[in-house]
Amino acid sequence: MKETSDLTGICTGGVLEVRDGQYVLPVPSGHSGIEALALDAARTRYPDTVARFGTLPQQAAGLLVRIPDGMQVSEPLCLSFTGTGGCTVAVHAGRGATVELLFLLADGAALRRHIVAENGSSLRIREVAAGGADGMLSVASTMQVGEGARVDTVTVELGGGRAELHYATVLEGASAEALYAGLFMAADGERKEVDVRVEHLVPDCRSDVLMKGVASGTGFGSFGGMVYVAQDAQRTVAYQQSRNLVLGGRARIVTAPQLEIYADDVRCSHGATVGQMDDEAVYYMRQRGLSEAEARGLQLTGFVNEVVSRLGDGPLAEEVLRRAGQKIAALQQSA
Repeated sequence: MKETSDLTGICTGGVLEVRDGQYVLPVPSGHSGIEALALDAARTRYPDTVARFGTLPQQAAGLLVRIPDGMQVSEPLCLSFTGTGGCTVAVHAGRGATVELLFLLADGAALRRHIVAENGSSLRIREVAAGGADGMLSVASTMQVGEGARVDTVTVELGGGRAELHYATVLEGASAEALYAGLFMAADGERKEVDVRVEHLVPDCRSDVLMKGVASGTGFGSFGGMVYVAQDAQRTVAYQQSRNLVLGGRARIVTAPQLEIYADDVRCSHGATVGQMDDEAVYYMRQRGLSEAEARGLQLTGFVNEVVSRLGDGPLAEEVLRRAGQKIAALQQSA
């Protein structure tokens, strides 16, 4: 199994490691003020903080990452998950805190993540899965977003084998915002399943979900999306899009974005497409000297880069785009 070692090299502030479900403390240097401790210890030291995690099993073992009120963290905190075995990570961002968390996942990892973003906080969640050719990757993530808080999540799944990714967000404070952009790529024999649920419970909140997928050979992908708007969640703004490409006649992607709305003053939309590559665009590029493989690869790169570019500028996006290029080559070979 290929681990995420060359990705962790981009983490200038160091890496908090989880190997075979066991975490390695302390928090890396360069993140003074952020505290990471075992959940068992956290229940004694910070009982009120742990109590905020409504979705966290009462006796769950794992790790608490605590960002104090008002803390502004300039460097991303990297968490690397390698080997096999499950791990629970609870992240608490205090009022007005600003932080970026980078989750690096190898095939075989099983992550159970619970995030509380308190009032006025701002979180950037970046999640990259880049492992070997086999194994099972599992992510189950929940988020509670408070008043005026903002959580921006980008997920790029480039691993092999099978992946099951489940994300649930509850906007529980007025004017909260949740953004989600995701990408999966399923080559021959691979299976990728993604579910994203966003619940609007109070007025004046906003969510925006974009999921993109590519499958080739016998690859399979699925997206299940749900935006729920409660009766009291007036003036909700919610968008949900699923865009997908299948290469060849054997690959399959199933997509089912849904809306469940009980408020009457909302702006909500959803849509889904599953299609083939644009042959006319490929022909146009070939007229300018590109081979067919180069033209199709360039088109695929543009398709996936809409999500990859949201990782931001710098070495992370550059490395992920390089790996995406390798995955695109594998997709073309198995089409």
